[in-house]
This record gives sequence, structure tokens and C-alpha cells, in this order.
Amino acid sequence: MEERSREMGLSPRTAEEIFSVGGGYLIRYLWLSSSLQQVARKVMKEEGTEKVKVLMEKTLRDTIHPEYRHVVERRVFTVMGARADEETIERLIETGDGEQIFQKAIQEQIMDTLVEIQERHDAVRDLERKLLDLQQEPKRKKNELKSAISLKISTKQLLGEPNEALGGGPSSSDWRMTRQFTDCA
Repeated sequence: MEERSREMGLSPRTAEEIFSVGGGYLIRYLWLSSSLQQVARKVMKEEGTEKVKVLMEKTLRDTIHPEYRHVVERRVFTVMGARADEETIERLIETGDGEQIFQKAIQEQIMDTLVEIQERHDAVRDLERKLLDLQQEPKRKKNELKSAISLKISTKQLLGEPNEALGGGPSSSDWRMTRQFTDCA
């Protein structure tokens, strides 16, 4: 009896009083009742843990959702240049396209940048080719002038050299020019 009274949380004296009044059934009821209470407490404790987990997850979702929504709104604004409506943003969040729309936009920008780099590279190569042509132009002119002078001298020699005493020979400036261009070659 003392064990049962302890299990029920009653003092031995209280248990005796209840039993003496004819409460044998009552004591059994109280004992069963306390056992059920313990089981109920245990179940409530386990359910409470589950409820706490669910509540924590909900709280976490409620905290993160507005932040993520704001991130998606900024990304859509960055990509499209205008604010999107609530329905579009919710659809992007639900489908997971909030990340993909930003990635697609970045990939498009990268491709545009690569095309621009290629165009600039082609323009630089064209400029290099033109500079090389300009660099070769003075050499061509020099060779043409040299050929013209050589032709003039050869023509004079073929026609016969005039007598220097008569003053018909080549002038000293012609010889200097010829020597200057032949020395450069």
C-alpha cells in the first residue's frame, strides 16, 4: 500500500484514510489514473518535441522567406530593369527559377562581352596590318625612286656620255643622289 501511495504521490496517511473510507476502488482508480497521467505526460512530451520542431521550422521559413523574396526581387530588377509583380516573384521562388534567371542573365552578359572582345581583337589585327603596310610604303617609294634614278643614269649611258668639256655630262648633284640611294640599298 505504501508503494502505491508513493507512486500516486500521496502520503501514506492520506492513502490510509482513503482506504479506510472504503476507497479500495478509489485507490486503484487513483493509481491507474496516475499511471495514465505519466503515459499522457510522456506522449505530450514527445508530441511537444515534434510540435517544437515543426514550430521552429515554420519560424525559420517565415524568417528566411522575406529575405529570399527580397533577393529574388533585386535579381529580377537587375536583370529586367523593372520591378516584377508579386505573382511573378512567388512563381520564381516556388519553381526555383529565381536563381536560374540571374545565372542566365550573367551568361548572356558574358557572351556579349566575349563577342565584343573578339570584335576588338579583329580591329586591333586590322590596325596592325595597316601599320605594317604604312611601314612598308616608304621602302617602296625609296626603291621606286632608286629605280628611276638608275634608269635615268642607264639611259644617259646608253645614249652615250656627252663630253664633259662641252658641259653635257651629268651634274655632280645627280651623282650624289645616285650614290646616296645606292649606298642605302
